[in-house]
Amino acid sequence: MLKSHGNSSIQVIVNGQVYRNQSVAAYYDGIANLKSQVRQSFSPWQQDYDRVIYGLLPNCKPSFYRN
Repeated sequence: MLKSHGNSSIQVIVNGQVYRNQSVAAYYDGIANLKSQVRQSFSPWQQDYDRVIYGLLPNCKPSFYRN
């Protein structure tokens, strides 16, 4: 999750914890590493469910689907 931190900086939240505060440019430079961490956090759910869908709307909760 990204939260505005003012002056073109953001707070990056990973697995419910503050990962770091950084500039927007630094975020995009390190996005490949963050994608890896996000994939790892979804891995346990993917073992139990066929699809995991998460929306970006307020109060949206993950949806799990099994075939």
